[in-house]
Amino acid sequence: MLLSQSPTSRCCMADIEFALMQNYHLPSVFGLEEQLFHGEEWSREQFLSELEHMPESRMYWVALDDKRVVGYCGVMIVDDFADIATLAISPDYQRRGIGTRMVDLMIEEALKRGARRMLLEVRIDNEPAIALYRNYGFDFIAERPNYYGPGLSAYVMELKPLVAKNV
Repeated sequence: MLLSQSPTSRCCMADIEFALMQNYHLPSVFGLEEQLFHGEEWSREQFLSELEHMPESRMYWVALDDKRVVGYCGVMIVDDFADIATLAISPDYQRRGIGTRMVDLMIEEALKRGARRMLLEVRIDNEPAIALYRNYGFDFIAERPNYYGPGLSAYVMELKPLVAKNV
């Protein structure tokens, strides 16, 4: 299985490619989903449903290291509103700039489509993700109790006005 392979020491952002998610990526994506979200993962049907809306209102990408899926992200964009639906990175590849590049991709796409604000939900105990989003200027606007299950609350964060960070 792709997830059991360890990254090589050569891996850096220059080695990571980003591609639009395709159906053939889903076994690896779902494997990462199960590994990272322990019972809270999206189903294959949810991913398939999201991909059916590409490119009209959804965009999903995979991060690839030598064709191996090491992360993925997705955004829904409707009118002037964008919502980060998911962002996940294999633990062996975290803290290498992949999450930053994924947020850049989603913001760039949202701006191209005329979005003026972006929302997301993040587990309140996911400090690295919260720090990433705060670095972009996302603000806390609400808390959703039990969003990820009993006792697993989420912060709702918003970036308004929506602007590219690395301009």
